Amino acid sequence: MIVAKLSRYDYLQITNSIEKQIYKTLKKPSRDRTEKELNRIFKFMSGEAFFETMRLDGMRRQCCKAMVLQRVGAGETLFYQGDRGDTFHIVIRGIIRVIQNGSTVNQIEAGASFGEVALLAEKVRKRSF
Repeated sequence: MIVAKLSRYDYLQITNSIEKQIYKTLKKPSRDRTEKELNRIFKFMSGEAFFETMRLDGMRRQCCKAMVLQRVGAGETLFYQGDRGDTFHIVIRGIIRVIQNGSTVNQIEAGASFGEVALLAEKVRKRSF
C-alpha cells in the first residue's frame, strides 16, 4: 500500500499562507490588484456556490476584482434585520451567527455565503435576517 500523508501542522501552514495572501489582496483597492492577485482570488472563490451560478468567467472575474475585505470582530454586528440589503458576503474565516428577534436561528460557517438576493433583486430590499 502507498499513501500520501499531510500533517495537520503542514496543512495549517499552507491554508493560513493562502488565506493571508487572499486577505492581503482583498485589502488593496481593486484598481491596484495585479493579474496574478486577481487570479488567486478567482481560484479561491471558484468553488463558492454563488459564483457557480454565473455562466461567464468574465463576470466571475469582475466580481472577484470588485470584492473587498471586511473584518468583523467577535460580538460585532455585520448588519441588522431590516437594514438595507445591497451587499453579498462570503465567510472566509469564522462563523456568523444569524439572530432574529433576539434569538440565534442559524450559523453561517467559513465557505458559505449569504446576501445573493441583494444582488439579484430588481429593487433594494430590507434584510430578512
